[in-house]
Amino acid sequence: MLTELRVLVGKYEDIDEDKLKAAAAELLSCQFLYRTKGRQRKHFEIVTRFQSYFYNLMDAVGYQLLVEETHGFVGIVPIDYRRKMSLNETLLLFALRFFYDEEISAFKGNEDGSVDISMEDFEIRYTRFTQRELPRLKGEFQQLMSHFVRHGIVEYGPDENTPEIERVRILPSITVLMSGDVTKRIEAYMRASDIDTQDEEGEV
Repeated sequence: MLTELRVLVGKYEDIDEDKLKAAAAELLSCQFLYRTKGRQRKHFEIVTRFQSYFYNLMDAVGYQLLVEETHGFVGIVPIDYRRKMSLNETLLLFALRFFYDEEISAFKGNEDGSVDISMEDFEIRYTRFTQRELPRLKGEFQQLMSHFVRHGIVEYGPDENTPEIERVRILPSITVLMSGDVTKRIEAYMRASDIDTQDEEGEV
C-alpha cells in the first residue's frame, strides 16, 4: 500500500500523503462520508477520485468500500465481522430501515436520498412496529441513537425549517448497511420466540 500511495503522490501535483491519510482516517472513524456535509466533502472527493486505492486499502484492513455517487456518499462495511448489538439497538436499526423504505416508496424522500420523520411520528410508528415503547427519558434515546449518528446512518435534532419540531433524518447509507431482503429478515426477527429478552444481543 505504501508503494501505491507514493505512486499517487508522485503522479498528481494537487494531492499529498497527508490528504490521503486524512481521508482514510475520516472514513474509518465515521464509516460514511457525505458530499453535502461541509467538513466531510473534501474527504469524500478524495475517496471518489482515488477509488481503486481506497478499495485496496480498506480491503487490506477488513472492510469493503462502497461508493454511491447518486446520493453522494461513500462508506465502508466489515467484510467478515458483524457487530453485536443490544436488543434495543437492533430493533431501532430495523425500524430505521423499515421506515426509510416506507417513506421512499411513498415518494417522500429528500433530494439527497434522506427521509425526515418528526420525533412524534417516529415514536408512534416505532411503538406500532416493535410493540415496544421508546425510552421515555430523552437522554436514554439520545444514547441509543448515538452509535448510528456517529457512523453516518441518521441525524437527530431540530428541523432546519421548523426548529421547534424535533426530527429523525434517516440517511441513504442505511440501504447499504442493511442490504438484501431486509423485510423478510425483519419479520423473522420480530417473530422470534425470545424477542422479549431484555438483554438479548442481535447481529446485523
